[in-house]
Order: sequence, then C-alpha cells, then structure tokens
Amino acid sequence: MMTLHFSDKDTPPPSHPPSQSLEEQVLQYRASLAPPPLPSSPLPPLTTPCPPTASSSSAEHPLSSFLLQRSLQTFMYLLNSVGDTTTSHYLSLFGSTPSLSLYHGLRGVPAHTLPGYLLSLLARADHTVLPPPSSRPRRPLGWSKNNPHAPPAPPDPPPLPISPRALAKRLLTVASHVSAEFEHDLSLIASQTEYLWSSYRASLRSSSPAAFAPVTAQVIDGDSLSDTASVLRGGSLDLLLLVTTEEAVRGVLREMGEGGTRSWLRGFYEDRQHMFNGPQPHHSAHAFLTQMLETPPSVRGGGGGGGGPVELLDPHRVVELVLEKRGEVCGEWVGELGGEGEVGKQIVGVRRSMMESMMEGTAEGTADVL
Repeated sequence: MMTLHFSDKDTPPPSHPPSQSLEEQVLQYRASLAPPPLPSSPLPPLTTPCPPTASSSSAEHPLSSFLLQRSLQTFMYLLNSVGDTTTSHYLSLFGSTPSLSLYHGLRGVPAHTLPGYLLSLLARADHTVLPPPSSRPRRPLGWSKNNPHAPPAPPDPPPLPISPRALAKRLLTVASHVSAEFEHDLSLIASQTEYLWSSYRASLRSSSPAAFAPVTAQVIDGDSLSDTASVLRGGSLDLLLLVTTEEAVRGVLREMGEGGTRSWLRGFYEDRQHMFNGPQPHHSAHAFLTQMLETPPSVRGGGGGGGGPVELLDPHRVVELVLEKRGEVCGEWVGELGGEGEVGKQIVGVRRSMMESMMEGTAEGTADVL
C-alpha cells in the first residue's frame, strides 16, 4: 500500500534517543524526509522508456496496439481528471509517447502491443519520481530574489512513489473495459452499412451534395453501454471507423485483380495517407469515403500504341466493396477480442502472469496489487 508524502508537515518527526546532540537529531530528521532509495535491482526504473514490444506480425495487425493506445489515453484522462498528473506523465514517458493524452489519431503507440507493455510494467521495480514541471508550484508574480517584502518562493514538491505493478493492474482493468466497448461498437459499425447507403440515397433526392451521413457518437447514445461507457468512447468510435476503413481498403487491394480499378484505388489511398497518419479531425473516415463517392466514373485502359483492355471505373462500386470488407474486418476483430481470440487470450495471459508472480512471491508488493 503506497503512502504519498506531499509536504514536510505530513511526516512526523522521528523519536531521538536522549544521548543524541541537536546536530545529530537534525541530520536524522533530514534523512527521514529524503525519498526512499531505488531498490537494488538490475531492472531499469519506470522513467526509462519501455523497449519496443511490437513484432513484425503485430505491426501488421493493428488491433492490439490500437487497444493499448485507447486504454492508455482513457487511463491518462482519468488520472489527469483527479489531479494525478505525475503518474500520467511518467506513463507517457514509459511508452515514449509524450503527447499521447492529447492525441486523436491512429498509431499512437506503434512500437508496443498490449501484453508487451503490461508485462514490461510488471517487470519494473517500485521507486520514486519527481512531479512533471507543469504541476510544480510557480513563483508569485513580481517575485524578486533580493526583495525582502516578497512572499517566499513555494517549495518544490517532494518525490512521489510509483508502483509499476499497481499501474499494470489498473491499466489492465481499463483495457478490459475498453475491449468490451470495442466488441459492441465494432458490431455497431458493421450494422451501419445500410444506414450509410440510405443517407446517401436521401441526399440524392435533396438539394444538398450527395454524401454519406457521418456515423457519430449520437448512434451510441442510449444504447446498452451508455450508462457504463468510458469517458473517451465517442473518440474511440470515431477512430474505430477510421482504422477499420483503412484495413478494409488494404483488404480490397489484396483481393482485387490487377487492372485500372485497382491501380486507381491504390493511388487514391496513397494520396490520402495524411487522413490516416498523424493527428486527425473527427469524421476522417467519412471524409475519405465521401471523396471517393465524389469521383466521377471514367474509362481506364485502352491507351497507348499497344491498346489494352478497357475498364470502366465505378467509384460507387469501389465504395461498396470497401464497406463490405469493413463489415468483415469488424466481424473478425470482434472474434479477436473475444475469449477465444488472439487479443482476448493476450489479456488472459497477462492476468495469469500477475497471478503467477503473486503465488511464487517473486515480486514484493504484488499481493497488494492483485
């Protein structure tokens, strides 16, 4: 059980034998206020960045890394909302993602997977850290070092203890909750295909430009998870739409035969990499599909001296293929998140590692964590 000492007044003065001099008592009292030393362990402290845990196979399947990203962002949001900026700051340093709490986009933690990150946290020893500079008290305005009438400068906050094992357990709880939301929302995305085409046909009958109606957080208001939803569920839904759309485009490209349509889709996707990489506005998936719909039909091939097959490019048909593939991707990922899926087994494996560590007694304090 951790005890945080926020000021010198919170620490009671130690008892002194009568034989001690005043100077010895002062030295002993100062020593009691010093932060506890780092444990003698070959493992690096939490402030040392976590080494990459994503293999080539996991990098090709983004679900585990995306689940880790949204779990970390949800956990950091909760920590910051209760004023625990120190833990949030050092979690971002641990994953080498200093701006993760404010990031809305894909590939926020591309070098890590969920089990690799959690197991790396479990392997770190308890130690103390300094609060981030943004949370330290500032000197009052007009403060001058040589001004005898100015109020004294606020003291620097003391180091705070950090328990990586406790953080791993709490993060795993958040990840389990976010994973259950993903299962529900992926099924919701797959069921919205007919709604998208209905909105498109309705726009054709109106004076507004033809386009899909965006799938927004309004579709999850009042559903079965609305009362227990995480604080960032709306943003997670928006990013789920984006990541499943990208996976669908890649899947269509892999399955589509060589020809003018495949060449056009590959160029269309490559020219819009900025819509999938880096910070994104909301409804980026909707904007990508809308731009595809706005492309007029054309004839491909048949040019040059040698002629060649002529192919009609129908962007509407390509959008249909992407949406169909997106529904398949959502179904596959729902299975991956389930108890028999790859990601579901990863979560169970991390829980098993925590239990084994507690039962074997290899890590001091793990019993309190579990």
